[in-house]
Amino acid sequence: MSAHHVPGGLAAGGRAAAWGGPGAVAAFFDVDGTTTEHEPAASAAVAAGFARAAAAGVRLGFATGRPPQGVAHLREQLGWPAGAAEDAVDVVHNGAAVVGRGGTVASWPLPRPAADALARWCAAEGVYAELYCGRRLFVTDRREAAQIGWDEVSGPPDGDSGDLLAGAGRALEVEKVTVNCFEVERTAEAVAAFEVLGLHVERSSAPFLPGVPVLNVTAPGVTKGAALRWWSERTGTPLARVLALGDGLNDLSMLEAAGTGVAMGQAGERVRAAAHLVTRSVEHDGAALVLEHLAAGAL
Repeated sequence: MSAHHVPGGLAAGGRAAAWGGPGAVAAFFDVDGTTTEHEPAASAAVAAGFARAAAAGVRLGFATGRPPQGVAHLREQLGWPAGAAEDAVDVVHNGAAVVGRGGTVASWPLPRPAADALARWCAAEGVYAELYCGRRLFVTDRREAAQIGWDEVSGPPDGDSGDLLAGAGRALEVEKVTVNCFEVERTAEAVAAFEVLGLHVERSSAPFLPGVPVLNVTAPGVTKGAALRWWSERTGTPLARVLALGDGLNDLSMLEAAGTGVAMGQAGERVRAAAHLVTRSVEHDGAALVLEHLAAGAL
């Protein structure tokens, strides 16, 4: 067990003994299941905590599998902290891009031949996939079950995957592919097909698609944790002074990279084991508790 005091309301995670103690000057929060529950906006408690932590000088950002437009409503609600420096950013596309108020700061797209092969495989096999090129979305089909994701996160598709394979679409870079495995029994088959292409696959979930496995497919080595390491080097902020909060398997890399990794209370065993600390569940405003401790200098 760590010699450092665990702040009130938090519990020890699987790596509590390795926690270096308070001192975080920056924090990155997952969105779905962490900053928000089922609603598109953060709760009043999370919004108040965000404001207090920002006022205390903590640099705050999101780290999500969502595209840039998928966090726009949160930034509209919570704002960019007043006087925030250029290094105030969000990690989007599951680590494949970093965006700030002025647009994309950095991105790590899929190798184009692999992206094309993935699009062709999904279209031929009837596996639903969303291919993101920055804020633009191309889909392999327009089934009704996918509509809720367009409504909740991305907005309507800009085109079909075939549009990427010919004409002007050839000039676009695919930063991330999201595969919603509506045919759950084909999940392992899809993962194997993408890994054969040399791509990185991380499993996730979406609260608006209960029971549907979600696969985040990116270039090799692209993760939320890798994006945090890039940001740390770019800004000169030691990772030891960065906090990361999340609940899903695609959050493991950033929980392991950050000096303070915090799991949500409802997170599974693997996520809790990778974290230094565990907060309350999303339904009990676990993110708000973390923000309060950040504002007080207890994390």
